[in-house]
Order: sequence, then structure tokens, then C-alpha cells
Amino acid sequence: MGASLQAKHSKGGQKNNKSKVNPNTECYSCHKKGHVASKCWAKGGGKEGQGPN
Repeated sequence: MGASLQAKHSKGGQKNNKSKVNPNTECYSCHKKGHVASKCWAKGGGKEGQGPN
């Protein structure tokens, strides 16, 4: 019982690794709000050409 209790607690401490961006943050590439240039699909952004058509 001790091992299963310990395993249960070790998983509870993990956090989501995704960084959250403030919705008012303005992208330096396209100047739209809600994302940063490294995640931008527009020309000059880090994800250029990888967005939806």
C-alpha cells in the first residue's frame, strides 16, 4: 500500500509545461494580440508557413 500511495503523490506534483501568454500580449511580428512572435504564423514569425490556409 505504501508504494501505490507514494506513486499517487508523485504524479500529483507535475505541472503543465505549456507557457501561457497574456491575451493582451502583442506579437512583434504581426502586431496582433494573444501570441508572441515565436508562435506567429505570419511572415517573419517563428511558425511561418505552418498555420492554416
